Amino acid sequence: MKQPEKKLGRGLSALLGDKKSTPEVSNLESIIENIEIEKIIAGVYQPRQNFDLENIKELSDSIKANGILQPIILRKAMDDKYEIIAGERRFRAVKIAGLTSIPAIIKKVNNHSALEMALIENVQREDLSITEEAIGYKRLMEEFSYTQEEVAKKVGKSRSHIANIIRLLNLPDSVLKHLNNKNLSMGHARAIINSQDPEKLAEMIVANNLTVRHAEDLVKDQKNVNYNNLKQNKEILNSEYWHEFEKDFFRHTKMSAQIFINPQTGSGSMSVKFDDFRKLENMMFYLKNNKSN
Repeated sequence: MKQPEKKLGRGLSALLGDKKSTPEVSNLESIIENIEIEKIIAGVYQPRQNFDLENIKELSDSIKANGILQPIILRKAMDDKYEIIAGERRFRAVKIAGLTSIPAIIKKVNNHSALEMALIENVQREDLSITEEAIGYKRLMEEFSYTQEEVAKKVGKSRSHIANIIRLLNLPDSVLKHLNNKNLSMGHARAIINSQDPEKLAEMIVANNLTVRHAEDLVKDQKNVNYNNLKQNKEILNSEYWHEFEKDFFRHTKMSAQIFINPQTGSGSMSVKFDDFRKLENMMFYLKNNKSN
């Protein structure tokens, strides 16, 4: 007989084990109680690597004023300790607030369920950096033998998203840092991942505020790229400069324009959109009568 497919519920209801959760979660024994702070340790499967101290301080102030509105999720560990499955930000905020205990839901879960729960809570809150998210997915695959398709179903993402984000881990650390700091988008990262020198390209993209389209063209013609010339032509490369140019063009002609500059050659194209052909005629008339001798 075919075994029923394992699935993990979504959101807090899955963590708490409501009726819509699967047997893997909902049949687990849960206990809600106040646990002393000193008995709680960080989760082994916590996907988050960096915590924003300012945000935690704000959460701490909110807890002081309003109390803890949502318990954290724990499981029993060794030596009468409890390991955090979900809610480490709340735990850290409670410590800053000076409280000695925190309400918690105690669950009996195995290692892969602990990782799933931690991942789902953070991914759904969109709190994880791209690198943290990718490492979490990779751990599910490497430590628990999940396929990309299974990971996608667990966290409610597409299989292509899982494949693309894990692939980004092949980028150098300096590029991943730009990605996590949101200096680069995933589109930029995907464009340069197979380039000859993604670090140089990433620095050029960040320094000159290049679009993804510019990044893709840089990769296509990378053998012909002169990085020194690119640095000297910052005005040509700066998309903000041309955005202002497009706005000026609209102010003078009442026609929308889109400009694309090839960063290697300085050549490019410009498309003009008009809702009345007379506007184009007026511009042509102006150009004919004001052309330089």
